[in-house]
Amino acid sequence: MLGALWSCRAQCPLPPDVSISLPGPEVPADIAAFSGAWGGGAWGGELPTFLVVESVNADGTAKIVYSYGKSPRFDAGWTRIDATIAGGHMHMTPSRGVTLDFWIDGDGSLYGLYTIRRHPSSVELHRLAIADAASIRAEAAKPVPSAWTEIEIPEHSLTDSNAGDLKLQATLYRNPQPGRHPLIIFCHGSTGPGVIPASLVDRAWELALVCRPLGYSVVVAMRKGRGKSGGKLIEEEDDDPKVQLAAATEDLDAVVAFMRREPYVDPSRIVLAGQSRGGFLAVVYAGEHPRAVEGVVNFSGGWFSQDSPDDYFNGDQFRKAGNARGPPMLWLCAERDSLYSPAYVAHEFSDFKAAGGIGQLLTFDNIPGEGHFLIAWPQRWRAQVTAYLAKLHTSPAEFSAQ
Repeated sequence: MLGALWSCRAQCPLPPDVSISLPGPEVPADIAAFSGAWGGGAWGGELPTFLVVESVNADGTAKIVYSYGKSPRFDAGWTRIDATIAGGHMHMTPSRGVTLDFWIDGDGSLYGLYTIRRHPSSVELHRLAIADAASIRAEAAKPVPSAWTEIEIPEHSLTDSNAGDLKLQATLYRNPQPGRHPLIIFCHGSTGPGVIPASLVDRAWELALVCRPLGYSVVVAMRKGRGKSGGKLIEEEDDDPKVQLAAATEDLDAVVAFMRREPYVDPSRIVLAGQSRGGFLAVVYAGEHPRAVEGVVNFSGGWFSQDSPDDYFNGDQFRKAGNARGPPMLWLCAERDSLYSPAYVAHEFSDFKAAGGIGQLLTFDNIPGEGHFLIAWPQRWRAQVTAYLAKLHTSPAEFSAQ
């Protein structure tokens, strides 16, 4: 059943004395560009935020009001903080362990990264053509429309015999235009295990931020035992890797089958994407169902870390997927990944290609902090994923020559 998760978001509060001092002629243009009120977005598509750059100076110092609305995990509030602007970025540290970094994209949007203990989240804000306090407060008080709807995907589980018929919780970013459109199915990673609460819902906001403007719908389904999905967390509780993978593959198969039947989906243009265990799952599934999906975007994929005694399972499954000669794939990894180093990924990708797999591997060396969170830095991989998706649809045969 389709229904809105949040029809709108709670508004963002502002101090009564909020104001904007327009930059003087002595302020460089790249610094002055940040001045003003910015709104209309939410961190990770979930936590609404509003930014007022009250003043900027020629030396790059700035005064900021940073506001955030109410969400399931946070109460609304605001703080007035100092920021520095340099090299096209506005940087601030509102509290210990938290950093905020904003930059203006080519389309004039303000993109932001919120990082707490190396875990980043992103937001896209838009400049508001207002400067007086009353108008700013009025805009900040407006709800931010939800970026997604929530759907339930039915599954008859064979790996969890006690569950039988169950439902998977899924987040849907639907293309609003009429007709059938391409779809990206995103596969989330593991809990760590235990580092990420099993109840936490992965929205893959960064992927939707990049792919929705390209005409794609994006769906993110939580597998058994995760979020509000039914069943047991077999893929992390069972000791047998093959049973773990079978449980995850069963979930993904239910999602693919369900989405193929939706009237707004072009069943010939389904692309799988995934992070960590989800990236591994996407590669393996495409190998097992080589004609079911058009392509795969694999972010830092693997089932077990390279230091695990079970890491052989990664290579075995990647070679099997390559031997199936499935669709062209794009593998992405980053330096300073504590689970899968670029050298390790390159070795796995080499084995995948040697077995017959088709694709391209790209390594990024400019990801701050933990490289395993590459997917959370969309400005770094946007161009490469956009190019891959375009070529995948128009000239997929080109991949076989790489």
